[in-house]
Amino acid sequence: ATTSLSSFAPDATSIVSSIKYHAEFTPLFSPEKFEIPQAYIATAQTVRDALIINWNATYEYYEKLNVKQAYYLSMEFLQGRALLNAIGNLELTGPYAEALSQLGYKLENVAHQV
Repeated sequence: ATTSLSSFAPDATSIVSSIKYHAEFTPLFSPEKFEIPQAYIATAQTVRDALIINWNATYEYYEKLNVKQAYYLSMEFLQGRALLNAIGNLELTGPYAEALSQLGYKLENVAHQV
């Protein structure tokens, strides 16, 4: 039996839906006022969700293979850059740029507003 690692790759439509969800249900701001700071927070929450889904899939994959693992911690203090790096590492730059465009924002502006 072959063990494979599947990745979570949402499209722009599902990203828009997720951003709207976090804009409404993340208790940091009013959903009536969706400006660039709120767009950043909601976008970051959706990226966090995607990272967790992929981390869990990776953990399960390596558990099945019973491989040795090494852990590395890197601290990133430039939050906008960290957001863009995470989106790039998920290979979702295009879908996130398209999703934010549909919401009236540019990915780079949202990421660098912090």
